[in-house]
Amino acid sequence: MCEFVSWKEVEAKGSKKTVFFLTDDEVFSERGREMLEGLKDNDFLGHHAIDNIWGSLCKGGKHGEEKNFWESDKLPKEIQAKLHDFESFKKNFGRMITQFAQEDDLEYIIQNAPSDKKWKGLKSFCRAALAAIPMRDVKTEVLEVGVRHDLSVDELVKANKLAWANEAVTSKNYPAKKGSAKKQELVLVSMGRDASTKDILKMMKVLKLKAAKPVALLSLGLDHPNRQKENPIVALGQTWRGSGGRRGVPCLCFGGARGLGLGWCGGGWDAGCRVLAVRNS
Repeated sequence: MCEFVSWKEVEAKGSKKTVFFLTDDEVFSERGREMLEGLKDNDFLGHHAIDNIWGSLCKGGKHGEEKNFWESDKLPKEIQAKLHDFESFKKNFGRMITQFAQEDDLEYIIQNAPSDKKWKGLKSFCRAALAAIPMRDVKTEVLEVGVRHDLSVDELVKANKLAWANEAVTSKNYPAKKGSAKKQELVLVSMGRDASTKDILKMMKVLKLKAAKPVALLSLGLDHPNRQKENPIVALGQTWRGSGGRRGVPCLCFGGARGLGLGWCGGGWDAGCRVLAVRNS
């Protein structure tokens, strides 16, 4: 669980007590983004982030936190002014919760928050945020590619002039109906985290994308040969079942030279891998 909502109280000699806390305004300001760069998600909602942004002003302050933030009478008056019902929560803290709260944080709110008039909408808001967690780190990039439907997989492998290619990536294992070459927008998708094939395909459905096939992948290699030097690129749209029953898919990769590997759908994909997709027609 994170430390939301949290604050630090500082009481200097002969001066009024000051309460330091963070809202969306501070966290997503230019200075806030700079000061909080590199923090883990939950840190944005807790005392660590408060220390980073307010610095020496809150040094030595007393930590405070209240996970049942809807019991606003337990909060310092300074926070109560910005957090006293669902609308104020959404306005001042909604973006932080949407981007940084973890599953257990959101599940706690869903299970324990009240549903009275003041807080109506809070549980629905958190359910939506919970459902969106897998999409947080997803990034997409559109590339225009001349997709060579006029060439077979064997011909495309040869045309790419690769240093090496897995012997299983052939026209026999990945048959494709021939047609005319055409310009097409392909989408590189990065999950930003380790993910299973099932998770990736589910995410693509949300994005209204479908996994590209080997012909599109190898056409990308022709038009943008340096892209595989950055990260591996895999095409999940057509599989070949190996002798052991595993489903293999081609992957453009780089190990000192451009190559074509074979990945296995059952093993999952690491955060650095990108998946090639096409838009649903």
